[in-house]
Amino acid sequence: MTSHKRGGNPYDFRSPVRHGSLLAGRDDELAQIDDFLREAASGRPVHFSLFGAQGDGKSSLLNVVVEMARARGLLSVKLALSEALVQTGLDFYKAVYDAALQALIDMGHLVADGELMRAWTLQTCLGEPPSKPDVQPLELGMLAAAGLHGRMVGEVPTQLIQRDLKRFLSLGPVPLQGLVLCLDSAHWLGDNRDLAPSLLQLADATPLLTIVTAAEASGDLQEAAPRAWAQIEVKPFTQPVQVLDAVAKPLESADETLVVEPPTPLTAADILQLTGGGPYEVNLVCHFIWEAIRHGEQDSFELSPAVIERVAAELEEKGRHQASPEIATLSGLPATELRTLVLLAPFEELTTHQIALVRLLLRDFGDSDLTDAEDAIGQELSALQERGLVQIEQDRFKLTGGRDARVYLRYAAKRVSPSSELRFGRDYPRTVASRCATALAGAVLGESYEGARLFRRGRPREIGQSAAGRLLESLGRAADEGDLVGLGTVLGGWVGPAEMQKHSGCGFWLMGLTMQVGVHEVEHVELVAGPDGGDPSELQAAGQNWLEENRELLAKYGAQDAELRCHQISWELLASALSYWLLAAMSQVAFFLYRAGSNELAEDVLTAVLHQCEPLIGAEPLDPLLRTQVANVLSRRGFMAATRGDWQAASELLEQSATMALTEGWLLDYNRAYVCAMRGQIADAIRLIESAVERLEPDSGLVVLHAFMPTPDEWIPPDPLWNVVEVQGAWVGRFLELQRCVIRARSSEDSRAALESAVRTLSPSAPMALIRLAGWATLTSRAAQRGERPVRARSPGGSLRRSRGPPVGG
Repeated sequence: MTSHKRGGNPYDFRSPVRHGSLLAGRDDELAQIDDFLREAASGRPVHFSLFGAQGDGKSSLLNVVVEMARARGLLSVKLALSEALVQTGLDFYKAVYDAALQALIDMGHLVADGELMRAWTLQTCLGEPPSKPDVQPLELGMLAAAGLHGRMVGEVPTQLIQRDLKRFLSLGPVPLQGLVLCLDSAHWLGDNRDLAPSLLQLADATPLLTIVTAAEASGDLQEAAPRAWAQIEVKPFTQPVQVLDAVAKPLESADETLVVEPPTPLTAADILQLTGGGPYEVNLVCHFIWEAIRHGEQDSFELSPAVIERVAAELEEKGRHQASPEIATLSGLPATELRTLVLLAPFEELTTHQIALVRLLLRDFGDSDLTDAEDAIGQELSALQERGLVQIEQDRFKLTGGRDARVYLRYAAKRVSPSSELRFGRDYPRTVASRCATALAGAVLGESYEGARLFRRGRPREIGQSAAGRLLESLGRAADEGDLVGLGTVLGGWVGPAEMQKHSGCGFWLMGLTMQVGVHEVEHVELVAGPDGGDPSELQAAGQNWLEENRELLAKYGAQDAELRCHQISWELLASALSYWLLAAMSQVAFFLYRAGSNELAEDVLTAVLHQCEPLIGAEPLDPLLRTQVANVLSRRGFMAATRGDWQAASELLEQSATMALTEGWLLDYNRAYVCAMRGQIADAIRLIESAVERLEPDSGLVVLHAFMPTPDEWIPPDPLWNVVEVQGAWVGRFLELQRCVIRARSSEDSRAALESAVRTLSPSAPMALIRLAGWATLTSRAAQRGERPVRARSPGGSLRRSRGPPVGG
C-alpha cells in the first residue's frame, strides 16, 4: 500500500508532464533523444521532430527534452507557438529571445534585474534605448524598438540572430555548449511562409543550434529540408507495463493522505484496452479512479462502472471520443438481463447451435432438448438486440459498442457474478475439450480432483496446421529431464508456494487430452496433485476406458479420436521449477517497482519471495540454477539497501550473494566496492573495484549502478536517486575506470593526477552518467588542491523516487 499527504489529485490530465521524473513509458524515445542531444553537445546538431496524435504526449516529451538538454550543458528554450507569435519574423524571434532570457535566469546565468534585462525591457516594451550608454544591448532589441516607433521592419537578418545567440551562450560562469530550440505546436509555422526558410537558414549558418519541433505531422520545416531532420514518432502506450509506470510515478509525488492498493497488471491491461493507450486518456482514467478512492467509493486502484462512465462523459464533452450508447444501456440493465448477457458474451460469433451444445455439455440429449436450447438462446439474443447490445447476423451474434463498452461489461458483470471474471472470445473446440477433460479427470481421480487441479490450458489448431499434443510433449520431456526452466516457464504463475506446501508429499500428474472437434485438433493439459508413486500407465488406461465408454456421447458434440497421455512429476522437481520461475519473475516485479519509485516496496517483494521459496528449496539450494537466482535476488536487495543508505544491510546482503553465487562476476564486485567506499573502507573498495575492472565482460549491455560521488558534509542530495546511473556497451568500462580513479583519489594525493587525466580525456558526447561523475570528480580534486576540508561520502537517505533502465544492479 502507498500512503500520501493531504492535497490535490496527482493526475493532472489537463496539463503536460513537466518533469522527467513523472514521464512514463517513454524509455525508447528518451534513448533516441539522449543520442541526439549528445551529438548537439559535441557540436554536431541533429534537428528532430516529435510527431503523433493529439494527447499522445508530445508536449510532455518536449518538456523533458528541455531538462535533458540543460543537463548536458546546453541552453534549452521551449516556445509554445500560437497565431500571434508567427505574425512576423520579429514577433517570432522576440518570443524566442524572451524564452531564452528566462531560461538563462532559471539556470543562474543571468540576473533578472540586471542591466541586460533592463535594456531588453526598455527596447521591447517602451521602444527606448538602454538607460546606461555603456550597456551593450541585444541587437534584436534595436529592431523591436524601431518597430514600436512605427518603422517598417522586414526580414530579421540571420547574422544579427547569430551574434545574439552566441552572446546568450557566453553569459554566465561557464560557456554553454549550444542552444536547443524546442517549438511546440509547430504547425503554426505554416501560417507564415517566411519563417521556415528563415529558421533553416539560421540553422545552416549556426552549428551550435539544434531545432526540435512537436506537431501532429511533419510541417514546413521538415518538408523544406527532409534530409536534415530525424523523426521520433510518439505513439500511444502499447504495453500494460507502460500503464503501470504511468500510474505509479504520480503516486510517488502525490500530496494526498490515502492508503492506496497498487494496481494489478490486469487493471493496467483493462485501462490500456479502455483508452487505446493514449497518455491523455490513461491520465484521465487515473484521475477519476483517484477521485473515487478519495470519496470512499472504492478502496483499491482499479476500474469500476462508475469510473468508466465518468471517463466516457469527459471524453465526449471534450470532443475526443464519442461515448458508447451501450454503456448507458448497460448501466440501467436489470440483473436478470445482465446475467443473460454475461453468460452469452464469452461465445460471441459462435453459432446458435454451438452455444446450445455448450449449455448441454456433457449431457446425453435428444433432438428436442437441442431444439429447446436453441430456441431459448434465440429468444435471449432477440431481447438483447432490441436493447441495442448485440447484433445478430444469420445464426451468430456480435456485441455492439467499442472497446470501452466491453471493458464496462466486464466490470458490470461483477454485479451478478462477483467471484468470476468475464472473458471474451471463447471458442467451441477448446470449451468442449476443457469440459471433457474435467469430467474425465473427475471420473478417474475421484472426488478429490477439484481441489487438486492446479493448472489447465487448452490449444485448438486447425487440422493440418500443426500436430496437437506439443505442449504436453514439451512438459513431459522437461519433467523427464528435470528441466527447471522448461517446467517453470509454462507452469509458473499458475501454482503458488502455498499450494505446493498444501500438497507436500504428493505426486503430480500431467494429463494431456487430444481430440478432434469439428475441423480443429484440440490439446488440453491439466496438472493435478495425487498420490505419490502411482503408475502413469494405469491412469492413462483408466482414462482411455472412460473415453471409449463415452465415445458416442462425445460424437454428439462433434468430438472424436480422443486420446489421453499422462506423465508424473515429483514434488521436489515441481517445487524447484516453480521456485526458479517465481524468483526470476519477482526480481522483474521488484525492478519495475524500483523504476516506479517504490524502493521500499521493491525490497519487500524480494524479501517475501525468498521467504516463500525457502520452504520449497531450502535456504541454500544445491541446484546451480536455483543458487544463481537466489544470489541474484540477494544482490538486488543489497543494491536497494544501498539506495536508501543502509550500508550495514547492503554489505551483509551482497556478501550473502557472493557466498551463494557459483561464479564471481564484475557486477557484484562493483556493488560491494561502492558500499565499502561509502562506509569509508577505501582499501577494500580499491581491491573490489580493481577486481570489477579486471572481470568486466566485453559486452555488458545496459546496467544500472550507483556512482560513488563524494560530497561536502553540509551538502544535501536533491533526490535519493541523484547518483543512480545507467550505462551500456563500451561506456561501462569507461565508467568503471573513472570510478576506480575517484576511489583511488580518496586514498592518496598521487592518484589525483590520474583522475584529472581521465576526466580530461572524457568526450563531451559521453553518456550523462559519465559527464555527471566527471563533474563531481573535478570538484573533489580542486577542493583537495586548495587545501579545503576534504569531502566525504554521505547517505542519500529518504526513499527512492524514480529510475529508468534495465534490471537493477545489472
